[in-house]
Amino acid sequence: MNLPPDDPKFDEFLLIILEKQDQENNKVMVFSSFRHTLFYLEEKLKSEGVRVGLVYGDVKDEERLMLRRHFEGSREVENSIDVMLFSEVGCEGLDYQFCDLMVNYDLPWNPMRIEQRIGRIDRRGQKSEAVAIYNMITPDTVDADIYERCLLRIGVFEESIGDCEEILGGIHREIRGIADNMKLNEAERREKLEQLADNEISKIHEQQALEDREHELFGIRLPKFTVDHEVRESESYWLTPESIQRFVAEYLNKRVGDGDFILGEKDLKTLRLSQNARNLVLEDHRRMNPQRTPMNRAWEKWLKGSEQHCVITFDSACAADHRETHFIMPLHPLVLQAAHFLETADPVYTALRVNDSEAEPGEFLFAIYAWEYKGIRPELKLVPVCENSSVRDNFFDYIESGVEILSGQALPEENAFKELDKIHHDLWSKEKEEHHTRTKEISSFQRVSLETSHKGRQSVIAEQLDNSTNEKIRKMKQAQLTNNQADFERKLAELDVAQSGADIHARPVVFGVLKLEG
Repeated sequence: MNLPPDDPKFDEFLLIILEKQDQENNKVMVFSSFRHTLFYLEEKLKSEGVRVGLVYGDVKDEERLMLRRHFEGSREVENSIDVMLFSEVGCEGLDYQFCDLMVNYDLPWNPMRIEQRIGRIDRRGQKSEAVAIYNMITPDTVDADIYERCLLRIGVFEESIGDCEEILGGIHREIRGIADNMKLNEAERREKLEQLADNEISKIHEQQALEDREHELFGIRLPKFTVDHEVRESESYWLTPESIQRFVAEYLNKRVGDGDFILGEKDLKTLRLSQNARNLVLEDHRRMNPQRTPMNRAWEKWLKGSEQHCVITFDSACAADHRETHFIMPLHPLVLQAAHFLETADPVYTALRVNDSEAEPGEFLFAIYAWEYKGIRPELKLVPVCENSSVRDNFFDYIESGVEILSGQALPEENAFKELDKIHHDLWSKEKEEHHTRTKEISSFQRVSLETSHKGRQSVIAEQLDNSTNEKIRKMKQAQLTNNQADFERKLAELDVAQSGADIHARPVVFGVLKLEG
């Protein structure tokens, strides 16, 4: 491939990379919208001895996962990656919050794309107090004008403005219209960009100010569901490596028969299945109609082969150090087919043992209910129920830290769990009432926000319509007014349906006995 000539920005870019190499967290993400630039950077960095990975649209999902593991791995690991190069499409789907430095080798003119880039590292789980963002801008260019006169003024690099996506959606078209207008000289172009930033983007600040003052203006107060809280609530205890291992073991025991199939106490383990067992697991795998991806092919190849052992791990760091290992994570075919096989409408009965030196010893009946929230924000939540409040409050901590399943434990009759059903009903009734209240408040807020943004959009289009003398443009603007009104009414109707349908559907998924030992 013919690479472009040396870029004058590269020397400054390389200095940023080399300075980062001396720090404890030496990982750097680099973005470019152009493949030839990415290939150029890859070759130049490799020639400087920098360990580089490249992800763009043609890179398969499994290879992206593998590259991410090498990128996340310690610098001492031989195949570790220090700098990851990304295209616009290449950054989608995976998060890199272990990295705290991003370089935009070139900047898209669409503010939302910049936000998407930043969102890969500036998110929950980021250990650094701040993330550093370098923007490589060539002075005295159109890009420099757009960056200085518009993008900086919007504030896209200082704070998230993703909530204003509807407003931002069309800004890049206006930016491009100004940049591509050959009738404008440099001074006129800069003035137009500043007007765009000062006038059009002011709607963003108006909407944000409105949201900040919603209680004062409209007499409503949104529940204090911050983004962190929502993410924290959605984190699943069942997706830890330990939980996935127990889940896979349960599947194998039910599908193949009782046995020790996962061997090893360390992160690197051995999966041992006989020929007959592999045939049964292969049947389940084929029943899923898997795509022909490298991960699925590797899994099917082992199941069809004659070797009864394969090396596996449930730990991402271990998988990064051992490239040929089967990494058993939520998207691995073994986990997916286990979920499909174990899916049942009937509750499971089980007995568990937990060691907790600080807890009062005893045996406690428990239940786990699945609550499916209906309404504006659909959600699925697993809720533990137990007469003992301490056991209930600490239940998921016990599950996360590990429990022992007591296969020989005698379980009580179903009637013994009726008292738990009464406790659950009280919890469910209270939560349902709160859910209705939250849904009503959120609906009221969204309605006001929707009306405000709709009026703003219609006002801008109406002003453009009044100022236009071109009949084609006037027809286009009139059509926009009509379409926006129809879209607004559709969204209001969807909001009404979501609010009226607010409910919590509950069903029991597990009944059991928890044996606490000090």
